Amino acid sequence: MVKYLIQRILIAVPTLLLVSLIIFGLGKCSSVREDKLEEAAQRSESAKNNFTYRDQAIRQAAESLHLDKPVFYFSLTTTAYPDTLYRIWLSSEREKMVRLIAVTGNWPTVQRLHQAIRQTQMAIVSLPDTFPQLFALRNVVDQIYKADRLEKIAAPLHDLATIRPTFPAHPSLDPTLDALEKAALSLQSELHPERMRRPAFYWHGLNNQYHEWLSGFVTGNLGLDKQDFPVAQKIKEPLLTTLTINGLALVLAYLLAIPLGVYMARWKNGVLDRWGQRLLLLLYAMPAFWLGMLLILVFGIPNTPSWRVPTQQSFISWFFQHFSSFILPLLTLTLHTLAVLAFQMRGGMLDTLRQDYIRTARAKGLDEQTVYWRHAFRNALFPIITVFGSVFPGIFAGSVIVELLFNFSGIGQLVQGSFADNNHPVLFALLMFASMFTIVSNLIADILYAWADPRVRFR
Repeated sequence: MVKYLIQRILIAVPTLLLVSLIIFGLGKCSSVREDKLEEAAQRSESAKNNFTYRDQAIRQAAESLHLDKPVFYFSLTTTAYPDTLYRIWLSSEREKMVRLIAVTGNWPTVQRLHQAIRQTQMAIVSLPDTFPQLFALRNVVDQIYKADRLEKIAAPLHDLATIRPTFPAHPSLDPTLDALEKAALSLQSELHPERMRRPAFYWHGLNNQYHEWLSGFVTGNLGLDKQDFPVAQKIKEPLLTTLTINGLALVLAYLLAIPLGVYMARWKNGVLDRWGQRLLLLLYAMPAFWLGMLLILVFGIPNTPSWRVPTQQSFISWFFQHFSSFILPLLTLTLHTLAVLAFQMRGGMLDTLRQDYIRTARAKGLDEQTVYWRHAFRNALFPIITVFGSVFPGIFAGSVIVELLFNFSGIGQLVQGSFADNNHPVLFALLMFASMFTIVSNLIADILYAWADPRVRFR
């Protein structure tokens, strides 16, 4: 049994890691962090007049967002690209430089051009408004700054050479313009396309964004959301509420479905079996929202408690204090799942009762109670164990409607609000939890398989 458990866990852990990689990749596709970097630059009071101050603000924002590290443990690229490209914080600048590198294969010259542009921009800021051709100079430098292809650099560079003779000598502007022209000409002439064909492998170690994100998830540090509020605190209470209500619903559904399915199979085609199938089919056909509204119409809306647990009160005491308000949500979530499980249990028992060893047990003179519960029951559990792997995570999806109907703040309302607000960090954290629940439920199903039939352990 221990060997079997180790094998299942060794399968579950890599699966969870693969899912975490996908979710982390989706998070990197989100623009929330990039938007915060842009906001940090715009919030800098002197951003338009002092590029050094602007860069410092962006750097501080990148460090607070943990963007000052490599994305993964390693990177596989070509020799044309450096291993420190992630240190170009703004995605617009980074993408532009990546395109120039792809065309020229010359990262050092691209870097020198970028530095020369920045120094020229800083020098232009210090010029007086009466400086000749000031507007044209700013326009030309901006065009070179925005250029992501060589042909886009040639025209503004020619314009710069045309208007430069009209400039008076300036101690800070002349050296930067010389460096800018030199770097732009070097970029057009010093091409190394062969570097784009040479693979390069860079090892970054454990100090990377993915490792920090994964270790933070394990330790409960889920980072900040769009409003700079801790994600862990934001999802703690909704997740606890949803787990409570759905966990109880799942337990109740199994406790009711297992004996009901067994007795329906025992008295097949009897009154209990016929009416039980009709009632279960009716419950299965009812959508969760319709069933919830029907219960509200029949029994009325209970006094809705404050679904936020007071800090001075434990969760257990709070739950029992407001238990009456949980009854209708529990019924709504339980009845639909009950129908699925009872049908599966009935079918599993009927298949098991056709086996030869059941006929042998009856031939030995064993009473029906012993035949059903001692010999047939464990093998008949296989269908509902299989269903457990999908029912356990699937019941959380149905709770979204129930939460809206009965007005309690679980992860359903949190997901809805996060979607509306584009709060991606919260959504990806919840997606990671949902994936973990799915993998854990399948792991529990594998363990129950081994308990129900020891032969599974030796496959």
